[in-house]
Amino acid sequence: MGIWQKGALWLAVLAAGCVQRDLAPGVSPSAIKSVRLGMNLDEVINTLGVPHSLLQLHGGHSGTCRTRTDRSMDQVVTSRAQIRALLDRTYSATPCCAAQQRELDEGRFTLVYSRMVLGICASPMLYVHFKDGAYVEAVGACITSIIPDRDEVGVYLLNEVPPLLCKEELLQKYFSQ
Repeated sequence: MGIWQKGALWLAVLAAGCVQRDLAPGVSPSAIKSVRLGMNLDEVINTLGVPHSLLQLHGGHSGTCRTRTDRSMDQVVTSRAQIRALLDRTYSATPCCAAQQRELDEGRFTLVYSRMVLGICASPMLYVHFKDGAYVEAVGACITSIIPDRDEVGVYLLNEVPPLLCKEELLQKYFSQ
């Protein structure tokens, strides 16, 4: 199947309404568009509310690393205090090798404001990516399929590389509650 045929099929899935959402309570199109690059964690939570989960993976290791401890953080969260405690624990950990030290130095983590709905072919997903352990680096909203070989449909993307992507009709349709 060619790329245009896949795209047409995917748009047909969206048009047919085979999309279900499970968004955190504070999510709305206007709240998404209110998040700005450089905002801190508290400003984002004040704008969008507490996310469904916090995602951070620390799995990089040097070739000579003997410890190979994967500090994986993909945690369901329910409060601002819980997010802070998880981040404090991760960033105060002793790295096992130089590669893991670099990952810790970058201080990247993601707040995830949506969940895939099981049994549904597609769900809107919202991610707020942070860097340096503190500041918004990007905001991304998309429609993600659980069906293999389906590309995500980008709905909104704010990052350091212009231009801003905003498909207003899809943002209103899939990110309003």
